Amino acid sequence: MITFILSKKTGLIVAIIILLTFLLFSVVKSSISSSSDAPLMHVALKILLTKDTDNNLIVKDLKLEEIYPLKYSKDLSDSFYKINIVDPKGKLLYEGKVANKVGIFTDTIPSVTPIPYKVVSVDEYLLLLPYYNQAKEVIIFDEQNKEKLKIPLKEYNLSLGPARNLCGNGICDANENLFTCFSDCKFYINIFKKTVTENLVP
Repeated sequence: MITFILSKKTGLIVAIIILLTFLLFSVVKSSISSSSDAPLMHVALKILLTKDTDNNLIVKDLKLEEIYPLKYSKDLSDSFYKINIVDPKGKLLYEGKVANKVGIFTDTIPSVTPIPYKVVSVDEYLLLLPYYNQAKEVIIFDEQNKEKLKIPLKEYNLSLGPARNLCGNGICDANENLFTCFSDCKFYINIFKKTVTENLVP
């Protein structure tokens, strides 16, 4: 009997600690997202790049859109462009890579194995990058780390309409938590319940 009471007491302490941990994580997550080095939530820097007759990259269109940016890999080892976003002091805010060549099938209906294909250069790129208020430039390098294009963001009209309230879109965004948007972040409660159930000693 005494052992069971102690076990219940221990389980309750564990449950409280887990709950406090979840609440703290939820609040810290939202405060990190609002720091000066964090990108704006649910905003992407949409850049359409093309090439001129000399194969140089040029900006065809650049604007902000209220959509989620894509996550670009840093692991490409060849045939890529490296994308950097820097602030006025040259501090790196973001780095990613995008492939500049793709493989395409050479037969409409492949009849042999392996399927024949060829590698071709990409002539147009649509980038959806994270946007930072303090961003100064987007700089693009080739795989030899040679600068191919520098885009001064101050030359573009980067404005959005009134900020939309994203609470209720079903996604617990980085600036939301259990307190500011329970409907989107309530899954933390289910995680908490599951964790407590697994840790309570009968």
